[in-house]
Amino acid sequence: MKLRITAICVLFLHCLITGCAPKNNTCNLASRKVMEEMWIGAHSTESIDRAISLCLDSANEGNVTAQFYLSMFYALKNNKQENEESYKWTLKAAKNGHIDSQFHLGVMYEKGIVVKQDSNKAEEWYQRAAQNGSLLAQKKLIKEKGSAPIK
Repeated sequence: MKLRITAICVLFLHCLITGCAPKNNTCNLASRKVMEEMWIGAHSTESIDRAISLCLDSANEGNVTAQFYLSMFYALKNNKQENEESYKWTLKAAKNGHIDSQFHLGVMYEKGIVVKQDSNKAEEWYQRAAQNGSLLAQKKLIKEKGSAPIK
């Protein structure tokens, strides 16, 4: 349940900040549809599965936004196999420089969501996200350490 709530929050936050990326990409269109359904409480497993299938090719081709969306959609399905897929795509997007994924990995390690709880890895990902411009990571580090990382 924790991963599902975190996924929903991160997905909405990402869309508020970015406007959900270009609207002509099928992955982005599917993502918007699922988020609109989530907003009114009407999303279904079928719509999430469709979004996953539409984002998979782009994600495999290296599109970091698609990788991020996949990680969130798998998290929404909220079972062991899909949670592991969520982690896999979150890690891939984070390593490819996706700031929200870097922050989300920090949360996963801090809370022990899908992975073994590890405060050192959590801080490493928060630091990376903050250095790359994540205001959420910067605020978290300032709150916990008293200062943000220096680039």
